[in-house]
Amino acid sequence: MKKGRNPDMDEEASRAFVAVCFEVGEADLRWRTFRDLIMRPGASAGDTLGIGSQHPRSAREEAARRLMSNHLDVLHDVTNPSPLTQVDELQRVPECYRPQVDMMLRETIRRLWGRGPGPEDFALWQSLEERIDENDPGGEMQAVWGATAAYLDGRVQRTPEQKAGREPEMSLAASTAFLQVVTEIGSGRRLEVEEVPTRWNLAIGISTGAEKSSTCILS
Repeated sequence: MKKGRNPDMDEEASRAFVAVCFEVGEADLRWRTFRDLIMRPGASAGDTLGIGSQHPRSAREEAARRLMSNHLDVLHDVTNPSPLTQVDELQRVPECYRPQVDMMLRETIRRLWGRGPGPEDFALWQSLEERIDENDPGGEMQAVWGATAAYLDGRVQRTPEQKAGREPEMSLAASTAFLQVVTEIGSGRRLEVEEVPTRWNLAIGISTGAEKSSTCILS
């Protein structure tokens, strides 16, 4: 929150307000699904796998909510073709790779938030996975995810001392969880495959994937 300014409403009311704003303006079904999971009153992060499992649930929740609230700004920042700041310090990703960067941001939220204990939670967790195509020509998509991870690692402010005059985007615990999950995804590591309990009948799916421009070149 902004120092020197009082909150406009309590935390639960502000979360409900933001959720309604997303409902009106969120066009992508997958982002709307994450919004419904994360921003509803009383929602809490579940169990996860990979590096995220080594971080406190509260830190993962904070990071996931922060990214959910700002994912469009983050996407624009990573792929901004005409940045006004940090032009020489950080290497951004070409704008034509926005769909691939967006996929990576969704996978980051999925791993941070985790899943609930029930069969529907398990099915949704699986259906929301974003993965690199096994036929990724020349490792192009992997390179995009790696470049995105490198950019975010240099962009996210962890402590006030890191860059004078600029406040951290989130707590140190949350930014650490966020960046370690981003690095894990950028390295191309998929999470372990979980066995589906035989008593569960999983029948839920959400269409995922993104097309890239054939003229796009990652420098």
